[in-house]
Amino acid sequence: MKNLTKTALSVLALLGPAAIASGCEDEHDLCPELCERSSECPEVLGDEDACTSTCTEEQEAAEESGCESEWESYAECASHSTNLCEPAALAEECSVQLDAYNGCKQ
Repeated sequence: MKNLTKTALSVLALLGPAAIASGCEDEHDLCPELCERSSECPEVLGDEDACTSTCTEEQEAAEESGCESEWESYAECASHSTNLCEPAALAEECSVQLDAYNGCKQ
């Protein structure tokens, strides 16, 4: 998976690789909100569309691995975090959700 930002996507990069996918249409898709917020961070390296594609690929990988609820929990935490632009603080704030998701994928 490409590490497109030093913000939200740097945490997404910890989650694992998957194939690039097209945009999500799912009503439970948290990618647009997460990427819209992360695009406002000062150290963004990619654009919002690239973020959405990367986020979508991880979401689809979660669905395929049976870890959709763990992914949604993590993405919900990240998308509402006040630490979205600070990867280390975001990883700490959402560590329970991230650990649950990573544990599910194994």
